Amino acid sequence: MEPIVTYTDKSNISRGTIPNIMQEIKNSKAIVVESRTHLGTVVLDIDYKKLRFLVHSNSLVGVMPLPLLLWQVLLLYKIKLTML
Repeated sequence: MEPIVTYTDKSNISRGTIPNIMQEIKNSKAIVVESRTHLGTVVLDIDYKKLRFLVHSNSLVGVMPLPLLLWQVLLLYKIKLTML
């Protein structure tokens, strides 16, 4: 496995989040890893069905609020937003 810094740089996720995610994946038995001290951690087995289930069942959805001015215009003209 790559060092945590590699994953944080590629994904723009904080350093604390990556080990938490990896621990969840290990706890679910989706991957089996072995720590080899100064050689790093090696992935011994991957259960792709479990990994696929983890990815699809716990999707992350981000939401960003609309600016206040846009909300005021929508309310003024009674425009309804339809969400996907």
